[in-house]
Amino acid sequence: MKKCSVIGRIHSIDTYSTLDGYGIRSVVFMQGCHLRCIVCHNPDTWQYADGTDMSSDDLVTKISRYKAYYGAEGGVTFSGGEPLLQSKFILDCVTKLAKLGVKCAIETSGNVDITADISSLLKMLDFVICDIKYATNSEYQDYVGGMLGKTLSFLKVLEDNNIPTWIRTVVVPSINDNDTSMSHISKIINDYSNIFRWELLPFSKLGFHKYDELGIENRCKSLPDLDMTAFNKLKEKYEFEKRKKL
Repeated sequence: MKKCSVIGRIHSIDTYSTLDGYGIRSVVFMQGCHLRCIVCHNPDTWQYADGTDMSSDDLVTKISRYKAYYGAEGGVTFSGGEPLLQSKFILDCVTKLAKLGVKCAIETSGNVDITADISSLLKMLDFVICDIKYATNSEYQDYVGGMLGKTLSFLKVLEDNNIPTWIRTVVVPSINDNDTSMSHISKIINDYSNIFRWELLPFSKLGFHKYDELGIENRCKSLPDLDMTAFNKLKEKYEFEKRKKL
């Protein structure tokens, strides 16, 4: 008897990206997120009901058409929203893509409880991109609506399973655009042996028009533009790449 395809809720699919992992990638943006990051430029991914249903079979068929473009480094990245809220769906997709020789990764906040599906999924991934957004739990509570400790527990699970991990941090003017914040995050990162890259991303007002369109308060609307000279100094001082998962 043929196994039923799992249904997932999709926001959108970018079939050609070079920004969400190594090489050329198809990026599947999952619908739904339990966090409310003040710098999020995709608030339209927050509400689960706003997405479109798609079966795992249909998604695998669609993105496998681009396999020839992935090369040795590329593949598929599941992003969001928060992709791990739909871990059963993604696990089914990754299992099927693995049989086709397609590498997969996820981009996540890591602010989730580990379930059996998540545990199985993580072990099948080529690497994980995880945010460390701020240096303290109070900042997480205020600016994210989550807990730093939960993300750190997630990182420990990745380390225990020797899963290559790429950290991203958005540098936000007047909040964490300083040596104190970056130094604290650097100390956190140094506690994990499986983290092979730390990437700093500049705060951007891209997508802020969506807040007005959706009637959502934009707490970052009055923030100044990021000082790019200072940002580049932070990048030079703190970013690293120790090894590359191929």
